[in-house]
Amino acid sequence: MTQRDEEWLRASQRFETMTVAEADRLMGIEGTIVRADEPLLMVIQRALEHPACLVIAVVDEAGRLAGLLPTRDLAFGAFVRVMPEAFLKYATDLRHGGEFATMAHGRVAGDVMRAPLALRPDERLEGAFGKLLEANLDGLPIVDEAGRVVGYLGLFEFLCVWLNVCPIRERPGGREDGAG
Repeated sequence: MTQRDEEWLRASQRFETMTVAEADRLMGIEGTIVRADEPLLMVIQRALEHPACLVIAVVDEAGRLAGLLPTRDLAFGAFVRVMPEAFLKYATDLRHGGEFATMAHGRVAGDVMRAPLALRPDERLEGAFGKLLEANLDGLPIVDEAGRVVGYLGLFEFLCVWLNVCPIRERPGGREDGAG
């Protein structure tokens, strides 16, 4: 094994054992948190304040995570109201029809939110990354033991943390070193 291979292995192990809290401290992305009873227009305005946060945390009256609202869903919901005909031509089955109906009739965050899913501060990045991929989301809120949102970690932040831990150097000729 070459020295570069050994460095790569150590860096990979460091990334796998790093916690969500460590990654959150490195990145410091402020999440968007809204109440379930907030009108969708207000939710959109709040999301614009934190454009790096691609999944909004919807909380209950006690401030605990109640659901998720990907900004993609929020954008589609807004467009459904403005030009529903664009979405109707793509509603090819009952599932799509149900999604269209939900987006068209939602008035507050709680109407259109997805089920809650979160990361824990002590969770290892390897498992957290898998959770993010399985959920097919661009990010997830981080919650404490009481279920209160304390941070946010997105797919792009995972990449940034990876690059911090496993720097990829460019080889002569423009090829990346460390990619395998």
